[in-house]
Amino acid sequence: MEILSWCLVVYGLVGVWITGKHNWGWLMAVSFQVAWTFYAISIGAPALAFQSVAFGVIAIRNYMVGRKQL
Repeated sequence: MEILSWCLVVYGLVGVWITGKHNWGWLMAVSFQVAWTFYAISIGAPALAFQSVAFGVIAIRNYMVGRKQL
């Protein structure tokens, strides 16, 4: 499981970097929050699952705001 968490970290960092350059990066952020949510549930970490869902909702909101500004 540790290798999976490192893969998710790298994926998340790439997503954050892309988000700084392209609005569609927020959609990537949503996808990695979904992955983190499933990972958190699989290891029995409800607080991490909640955090991942909350970050996903924020990413969706930021994507929508960014679309309106284009």
